[in-house]
Amino acid sequence: MVNSITGLISNIQRYSLHDGPGIRTTVFMMGCPLRCAWCSNPEALSIEKQLMIFDQKCTLCGECLIVEPEAISLDGGLRVDRALIKDIESLAHCCPYDVFEIIGNEMTVDELVDECMKDEPFYRNSGGGVTFCGGDPIVQADFLVEVTKSLKNRGIHVTLDTSGGLPWDQWDKLASAVDLILYDLKLHDEKRHIEYTQAGNSLIFENLDHLAKLGKEIIVRMILVPGVSDDPKDIELRCKRLRQSKANVSLIELLPYHTLGKGKYTRLGMPYPLGRNNEKDKVNVEEIIQIIESIGFKVYYRSP
Repeated sequence: MVNSITGLISNIQRYSLHDGPGIRTTVFMMGCPLRCAWCSNPEALSIEKQLMIFDQKCTLCGECLIVEPEAISLDGGLRVDRALIKDIESLAHCCPYDVFEIIGNEMTVDELVDECMKDEPFYRNSGGGVTFCGGDPIVQADFLVEVTKSLKNRGIHVTLDTSGGLPWDQWDKLASAVDLILYDLKLHDEKRHIEYTQAGNSLIFENLDHLAKLGKEIIVRMILVPGVSDDPKDIELRCKRLRQSKANVSLIELLPYHTLGKGKYTRLGMPYPLGRNNEKDKVNVEEIIQIIESIGFKVYYRSP
């Protein structure tokens, strides 16, 4: 029997080595409740399909003018008024040079499971499996509960990468179904959390308490954005809140900040929210590691 529930996927990345144990297939889901200023996957923030424009590929052939004459001008190069585009699908399909790319592939449960199972030999040989990230996969929790059930019936390890920014009753079944949770903690200071993610963090910490009651294994991730999320005192407070929750945290993983996704913002017609390039600013990783270890957590720093 075909499962007709559908989800919207931005990308499927094979042979991932940093999104859980072993070799994994990472499925990037569309939609996210946060708007982190340093986000490297802006194409997955919306739950709607997105249009990326690679204007350097344009040969000014004029095919797009036939489809979107009001939105596009070729005077002095390709110029697109996104607000006037009527149909991004038709626009993408008309271009022979792939200038326009649609982000967001609608798939059924069975289609996504079949795609993931193509990598089954890698999972079996490495202790790997499938990881859902995004965006934030809890936005499409109902869909992923069904995908997870199907994968688990086949003996596949499933990991959920989330920032926990939605009410617990919207994704509790998904949390219960997976094997491992990668939980992203951005900041402890709520005012700064709102400033840099456009959302508060009280719900995120409340959901951490719910996860603790489940007893689910959790790897906590903290990205070290220089001058934003690398303050040792804030990290200490995050860790103390973790300890207070009594969550089953097996590791705290420190992630270096990078700007590899910055070009995506241009192709999406979006400004880069962080507004400054502090990628090369120094972070006192040694001090941060000492703080985390002193509170009793195992810590790993993923070097850039």
